Amino acid sequence: MKTFKSKVDTWLLATMIILLGGTASLMAYERIWFMMVSIMLIAGFISYMLFNTIYRIAGKTLIIRSGFLSRQTIDIGSITRISESNDIITSPAASLDRLEILYGKRKRILVSPRDKAGFIRELSLVNPGIEIRMKKK
Repeated sequence: MKTFKSKVDTWLLATMIILLGGTASLMAYERIWFMMVSIMLIAGFISYMLFNTIYRIAGKTLIIRSGFLSRQTIDIGSITRISESNDIITSPAASLDRLEILYGKRKRILVSPRDKAGFIRELSLVNPGIEIRMKKK
């Protein structure tokens, strides 16, 4: 079993800290404690989701988990293509430096493993028929 953590964009963390931290500070300054605590709980939940997004290869299955809310399994044998993407569609990815995985009949998912090359290599070991499309550097 091989596990890959999601890459987390610095700008995403900075934006979250500035917006939620600034709002929580304002609520504390205004002594609106209930709202301050609510914002801190939201920030904690978002952080948990960002830092607990993983992609696990277990045998012939890719397990995609984002926090405790989202869990998806994909038969690696059904993957037809992996290509680089910067698509902003909602997905279990904490970065816009993403890989688009096409599988099954017209299904797709976007992921953002820190080690993209290692992730692709491990999937290709299970299914050598995966077409890989990477952008020219």
